[in-house]
Amino acid sequence: MKRVLNYFILFLFLTFSVMANESTIKGEAVYTDNLSLPKNAKFEATLEDVSLLDAPSVVIGQTIIDPAGQIPIAYTIIFDDEKIVLGHRYAVRAKITQDDKLLYMTDTLNPVFTGNDNNKVDLIMKRIYKIPESHVMVGLYKYTADAAIFKECLTGKYYPVAFEADNIALEKAYLDDTNGSGDFLKVEIKGKIVKHPKMEGKGEENMLLVEHFIRMEGKKDCSEYHENIPIINNYWKLTLLNGESVSTKDNEREAHILLKNGFNGVGELKMVTSCGTVMGRYKIEDQNIEIKFKERDISEEKTCKDKVMEDKFLDALTNSKYWKAEDETLKLLDETDVVLAEFKAIFF
Repeated sequence: MKRVLNYFILFLFLTFSVMANESTIKGEAVYTDNLSLPKNAKFEATLEDVSLLDAPSVVIGQTIIDPAGQIPIAYTIIFDDEKIVLGHRYAVRAKITQDDKLLYMTDTLNPVFTGNDNNKVDLIMKRIYKIPESHVMVGLYKYTADAAIFKECLTGKYYPVAFEADNIALEKAYLDDTNGSGDFLKVEIKGKIVKHPKMEGKGEENMLLVEHFIRMEGKKDCSEYHENIPIINNYWKLTLLNGESVSTKDNEREAHILLKNGFNGVGELKMVTSCGTVMGRYKIEDQNIEIKFKERDISEEKTCKDKVMEDKFLDALTNSKYWKAEDETLKLLDETDVVLAEFKAIFF
């Protein structure tokens, strides 16, 4: 009995010793977008030693909330006091992920232990732009003098090719087919557009990363892809809105959009429905798109049978974050990759 009592006393001593060394940092995390988090989003906050500028930070404490719920997200990080070294610098970081895809993260240093003895740290996270997805691409490829270039048939855009991944197979197939002639050849690959440091000068540029070489099609052009009619200056007929088919009645104008040429990816957008025309502005940067319409005066709003449809169309365009063009189809998606609207290219 005495031995059991001694063990119990030792257990209490060790428990209180561990608890005595534990401290906490608490706070709330938010982000600046007025958007809801997906149900399977995960929140993670860490307390880190950031003293060494040329070395990775050291994690002192961590908390994970899965699922994250919605903002504000209340968090608590438990850490061991004995791991805090006098003179070192410490900070709290946070991020939100969905299926290992980064959605939001803190982009500024949130210092702690700065002398004010405040263990409450509120965090502001910013949205991370979408990482380009891999997809099958068809285009014209040329390799000369240790440099390669690719023209995508669908968009007509030119990209330098990164000498990584499966580019070796593409380069070999090209050289075997051309015998040094330097002609453009039509190829099919699986890849994505990524940011890379410029080969000459400072800064970054968009480059094609060839993840898988599929086939070489020889000396052909891109005529069947309407290469001169990309997303800009094309008539895009609305076919799907929020997952529902869109039909046009007799003697009514069909719903469509037209993005007119602008400068630096910014230009004028025209939205047409049976109710009339609404003008707005667009901004495109790679696969990101932002569409805005001026505030509408309620007294000027039109009355027509499809007014509800027009409002849904406006909401879909306004909430669009990304665009995808596949063959003659244009899709506008929200931040969670849900297709809000789908269009078909009409060639006159």
